[in-house]
Amino acid sequence: MARNLTRTLYGLSLIPIVAGLATVILGADSVPAPNDSPANVESELRFYSVWWIGAGLFLAWLAPRVEERTLELRIFCALLFLAGVSRLFAAAATDWPSTGQLILMGVELALPAVLVAWQARVGRTG
Repeated sequence: MARNLTRTLYGLSLIPIVAGLATVILGADSVPAPNDSPANVESELRFYSVWWIGAGLFLAWLAPRVEERTLELRIFCALLFLAGVSRLFAAAATDWPSTGQLILMGVELALPAVLVAWQARVGRTG
């Protein structure tokens, strides 16, 4: 069970790394319908995308140590959940985003609970 969780974390780590790199390279064009984002938004997107890369690298670092890194995984999951909540704030302030962004929000809100429960089960059985 620990091996499957480790593999899953490695796989999941690729998502923010690839998304972050895409945004570093493409900027607002990496987002559906960017509407010619102004320079400040473009700059901010590219700045945050590097943090996504860092999150993915951290998750890859965490993967082989997942059995003993409970606190680190829970902090990562809490931050991911808060990222999903921030999308709710954006929707409340503006409008609902595209379907793809809604799917990402759903994943960000649900996946942390799955990973925390899975890691707890690994800790009990391993």
